[in-house]
Amino acid sequence: MLRVPGYLVAFLVPAAVWAAGLADISNRDAINGLKEALTRGSHAAVARLGVENGF
Repeated sequence: MLRVPGYLVAFLVPAAVWAAGLADISNRDAINGLKEALTRGSHAAVARLGVENGF
């Protein structure tokens, strides 16, 4: 399996979004992306902190 360094992904993803252009992203797409990011972040926080001696 090919492993891609995180810093490489950090540069490629914004470049792909920039290449697509902000005009191509609708408000609904932006809202859905923010909701998904918040959902994933809250699940990750609960998984890390919701254990014995977590926080």
